[in-house]
Amino acid sequence: MFSGLLVVGLKFMIGIMDANRYNLYGRALFIQEQETLNKWFIYHPTNKVHFILGDTPNPSESTVNRFIETTVLLNEKIYVYKAERE
Repeated sequence: MFSGLLVVGLKFMIGIMDANRYNLYGRALFIQEQETLNKWFIYHPTNKVHFILGDTPNPSESTVNRFIETTVLLNEKIYVYKAERE
């Protein structure tokens, strides 16, 4: 019984850590489209040429994702989003 409880607790803790692994300090980087003023949050590189972007600071909550070339991303103005404490 103890080992079953331990496994459930570990799965819960890993799930929490995995959901917040890109936003450990309550901050996220984003770029803003000039035409629509949409914010695209920068998650991580997918290979040497592309980064993946999403519509929310937390990748697990994102509903829209897109890819951008690194050279295009580096020519954009990058902002810092600071999450509010709960």
